[in-house]
Parts: sequence; structure tokens; C-alpha cells
Amino acid sequence: MQITLSSLSADIIKNTTAASIHSRPTESLNQDKVSMGTTAALDFSKMNKVLQDMLSIAFLGLAQAVDIRGKEKVSPALFGYFSIIRERVKPLMEDRRMDKDIAEVKSLIQKGDLR
Repeated sequence: MQITLSSLSADIIKNTTAASIHSRPTESLNQDKVSMGTTAALDFSKMNKVLQDMLSIAFLGLAQAVDIRGKEKVSPALFGYFSIIRERVKPLMEDRRMDKDIAEVKSLIQKGDLR
């Protein structure tokens, strides 16, 4: 999971460079009136899916840490997140595919269950 998370964060960094470096001069180099706001917003909207994948992986790591450390040692808020996640995703006890687990947690994020 850490390699996937690192790869996703690299993708975000690559795709969120300042949009202003792509601005073009207008009126014979007199003024720069090309707004890059729309470009920046479109770039960010493309990264929203990746950010949700990253958050899903982080929440899965959080739940696994609670499984290892013990439920009695966490705050009530953290235990609430843990409980919501564990209703949908079982603990990782042996190697398995995690894409379905990530999708489950992502759906919880999208529905607002992990606020």
C-alpha cells in the first residue's frame, strides 16, 4: 500500500504544478490577460479521484493500526472511524488484493460517512 500511496502522491505533485507557467502573453507582449484559473480548476478536478484514493489508503492504514495496537488505546473519534471502516472492510490478516477495500472506503468518503 505504501508504494501505491507514494505513486499517487507523485502523480498529484506532477499534475499540480503552477498553471501560471503556461500563461501566454497578449497584445504584443504588452499585457498578460490569459487567466489560468480555469486551467488550475480543471487540473485539480482531475486530481480529486486520486486524492480520494490516497485518503482511502490512509484510512485503511489507520484501521489496521487500531487492529494491531488495540481498540482500547484510541480516542472515541478514531474508534468511530475504525468502526465505520470495519463494518465494510475486514482486517488484513494475510496478503490479498486491496483494490476492493480501497473502493469500499472510497465510497464511504464520497457518501460523507468519514467526516
